[in-house]
Amino acid sequence: MDNQQQQPQQPIQTSSYPLEYPSAHTSYHFIKFVRIFLFILIIIGLGLLFTEKYWLSPLVNKILEYQNVPVVSEVPQVPDQFADWKTYRDDQYGYEIKYPPEIGVQNLDWLLPNKLKSIYFGTNYISDYSSVDIVVFSNPNDLSPDNFYKSVLQGHEFTGGTKEYPYGTDKIEDIDVGGVKGIKVTTDWFLDTEIRVFVAKGNIMLGFYSSYSTTDDDKVKKDIENSFNKILSTFKFINPTANSTVDNRILLTEENIPVYANYASSSDHSACSENFNYDPENSTTTYSNSKWGLSFEVPFNSNWGNSKYKLNPYEEVAHKPDWVGVQAEISYGYISEGESCSWIRNGTVYVVDKNYSDGDFPITENKISKNINGLQVMKFDQNGLCDYSTIRVSGKKYDYEFTSACNSGFIDIEKIVNTVKLIN
Repeated sequence: MDNQQQQPQQPIQTSSYPLEYPSAHTSYHFIKFVRIFLFILIIIGLGLLFTEKYWLSPLVNKILEYQNVPVVSEVPQVPDQFADWKTYRDDQYGYEIKYPPEIGVQNLDWLLPNKLKSIYFGTNYISDYSSVDIVVFSNPNDLSPDNFYKSVLQGHEFTGGTKEYPYGTDKIEDIDVGGVKGIKVTTDWFLDTEIRVFVAKGNIMLGFYSSYSTTDDDKVKKDIENSFNKILSTFKFINPTANSTVDNRILLTEENIPVYANYASSSDHSACSENFNYDPENSTTTYSNSKWGLSFEVPFNSNWGNSKYKLNPYEEVAHKPDWVGVQAEISYGYISEGESCSWIRNGTVYVVDKNYSDGDFPITENKISKNINGLQVMKFDQNGLCDYSTIRVSGKKYDYEFTSACNSGFIDIEKIVNTVKLIN
């Protein structure tokens, strides 16, 4: 028994899988992972802290600072300073220009060399220094503005100094007009300073004129020059109308009608044989004069006159010494033969004093007071060689008598009175 060999004992197993314990290598990787994870958390925390302090907080403060400011969804538009200005367009000579609504436009009969056409922009041609005139000249040799002025105009206008014609002293400088190079001529002479700008296009030369009195103070002079420059800044060339022709007819004015009509001569009766055009009006031109406080639309047709004579839309004649109570006369409409073969315009407006009464033409009994377009008016007929239908508009400082030709009635006058505006 003592000699019996003992068998080794088997370990007791409690599971079908043997127990395993982490090795030193596995523990090292786990600790490294934890350290990296904690490092990343620290970096993220520091980043959030920095962001909140130096970016998020200032952003929130800015939002709070501007939270009461309205949000602008569109970029505000700069107001157009010429939005209410009118446009004068000359399709025949290929240009257009804007002008203030309170001033009028009138054709002028200037006696200048090579002149084709002249347009006046202002309120009173006789007394208004702040006006702007445009003169269209023929330039058949395609001269530059400088050469045209010196060879054609200088010394032959009312201003412009040369040795032969020392009327004034010229200052000539370059200027840009409507994208085209031109010249500006400033001339001091006697009691006036005249400003003229010339620019060429093809075989025509355009001249822009303005002036001021040397007795004006510096502010008035500056205002006039600024107004001239502002109007000039709107000028631009356009394509002229195809096959346009120059109107070379004689322009009839209040001053030259007696000369061409010859009705003062008993031996010449040619004035009685003129055939004038009486077509209906097909356009209007604005008359405006702040001195008289009046603006209205003037009917016009460029065919009025005949093949020999043409007309301005209207003619204005200022006060004359023998006009008691009448400050100005504006004539318009077609031209026709009057008494003794005289030539007269179809319509007339008289600017009269408030207490004015024409004793030469007594008012008939059918006098009617009414309101037209918000204006207080009186309708009546005046007796002369015939009945002159008249509408008298009550103004602020003056009254205005709109009168038609002999026995024409009230229809056409009332249509014009409907366009009347009282201005300052």
